[in-house]
Amino acid sequence: MCHTLVENGGETPADFRAALETLPTNLQTLFVNAAQSYVYNRILSARLERGLPFDRPVAGDVVCFTDSDAPADLALPDPDRTQRVTESRLRTVERHCERGRAFVTAPLVGTETELADGDPGDIERAVLEDVGVDPADFDLPGAFDSTGTRRAVLVRTDLGVEREGSDLRFSFSLPKGSYATVLLREFRKGDPDE
Repeated sequence: MCHTLVENGGETPADFRAALETLPTNLQTLFVNAAQSYVYNRILSARLERGLPFDRPVAGDVVCFTDSDAPADLALPDPDRTQRVTESRLRTVERHCERGRAFVTAPLVGTETELADGDPGDIERAVLEDVGVDPADFDLPGAFDSTGTRRAVLVRTDLGVEREGSDLRFSFSLPKGSYATVLLREFRKGDPDE
């Protein structure tokens, strides 16, 4: 990648793109996913700073519903089944969230990303502006293209913990896009002996 950049001069956006395209396609896609994750995490941080909940919607949020094809013991979010939360439907959607049937979402930005309204939408737009990203920026050829999606901001799982001597063994299930490292980091915030 660096060799190609030096050969091409590294003076134009086309030079940088050509350098990136020397990487395998899966790594090219990784760059897009990293940019999307960065924006997603910034949106979650801003939501937290504003005091907006992760476990229940506010007017303007976009929620997704449970995947009907998921195993019975695992409530998986289905990002293809979304609904914008209006003031008149707020209480109904809150109940769905309480029962694990719906999830508050944030965008993994792409060309077809549906941004929220109200306070959540203000946060999403402010973060996009702050980082200098527009959904249209993902309209690129090859592995750099992404239509985007929305991802649940909070997922629930049953965490099994077994002690074997001084070792701990964890068991849990997580949906796509959720990471065991994040779950275990949250677990470690408490006293491990408890």
